[in-house]
Amino acid sequence: MKKVLSLILALFFVLSVCSCSVKKTENENNKENNISADEAVDSKPDYQAFVGNYQDKVSQRSTATVTENPDLNSCHIEVLWGNSATETEKWVMDAVWQDEKLSYTNCKNGTVTTDENGNETYKAKYENGKGFFDFDGKTGNLSWVGAEDEQCKECVFVKIEDNRITLPVAKELFDRNLKCTLNIFDLDTLSYEKTPLSGTWHRVTDSRFSTFAELEEYVKATYIEETAQIFFDRKLYKDIDGKLSIDTSRIGGKGYYVDWTDYIIEINKSDNETAEFSVTATIEEPSDNPKKEEYKKTVTALRVGETWLLEKIVY
Repeated sequence: MKKVLSLILALFFVLSVCSCSVKKTENENNKENNISADEAVDSKPDYQAFVGNYQDKVSQRSTATVTENPDLNSCHIEVLWGNSATETEKWVMDAVWQDEKLSYTNCKNGTVTTDENGNETYKAKYENGKGFFDFDGKTGNLSWVGAEDEQCKECVFVKIEDNRITLPVAKELFDRNLKCTLNIFDLDTLSYEKTPLSGTWHRVTDSRFSTFAELEEYVKATYIEETAQIFFDRKLYKDIDGKLSIDTSRIGGKGYYVDWTDYIIEINKSDNETAEFSVTATIEEPSDNPKKEEYKKTVTALRVGETWLLEKIVY
């Protein structure tokens, strides 16, 4: 009995020493890194709380996307700012939680340019930019005020908690609208072979659309059904022997003086079903004293199922 009791006491002593050693090690590590007991808890935040899509409420032209880097104990942030219809400023960085801020030291900044075929080219400006995002615990907003990075825009990002339209979605819809009106159906058409297949029908050579079904899918992914049908009722395109073809007798020309090259897009209002945004370009009509003037259109988008679509064709 005495031997059993002695073994129990010895085991208890060993466990007590191990426990104290562990606590001592943790305290020593925190002390060496100048971290208090409270800071030790706060130094490992739930980065999942920051994850999501954000819209800049100041400019309405910038968005931010935050994802978690669980392996790095940080979050990944990507910010986009629309300079024009074909040019977007882009920042990419990894941020850690420090002093109530999301701080970063590895920001990469550059410009993304998109050509008429949707191909993107990236021109780097700098790397290893430093800065931070102030976090408002009451609203959940992230304020990007420039910090050490002079290239930053003064943005206050509001988290999008529902299905409201985002700036990139609105821009993509309007860009598709411009392609339909200016490059496919109205001001210009898809490229085609000079030699006719039959009568006034010619084979389309544009690599984006090889069949009518592909063209139809593109248009229906841009407009609500009844608006998309307006284009199809013109009977400008159809398949011949399984290949997209165009009836050149239906091609019509008209004067068009709006320049959408550097248009500006801003979201005016949005809920889960309807969105309204403005697009601003320039127009220069023929006259004895031609001059460029502002050309502004208000656009409505409707949410159909899980997709945002334009309500009307915009010229």
